[in-house]
Amino acid sequence: MTGFHTQFHQYGKHYGLGLLTRYIAGALRHFHNCSDLALLPTGALQAQLSTAGFRNVQVFGRGVDVARFSPA
Repeated sequence: MTGFHTQFHQYGKHYGLGLLTRYIAGALRHFHNCSDLALLPTGALQAQLSTAGFRNVQVFGRGVDVARFSPA
């Protein structure tokens, strides 16, 4: 099982190294596709990665259930 929470492949664009974006995205896809399951924080990211060829991606979500873990 892996977790995909940081979009490292987009860092190249930010730092002026856009040519690396495709290579990094491919390496991330290979890494996560080798696992049984990749957990993601949002449905939007799930749709984006599924379109990009990532397999076995599932939303795990973020945060705490405030009703279940209420201070009361």
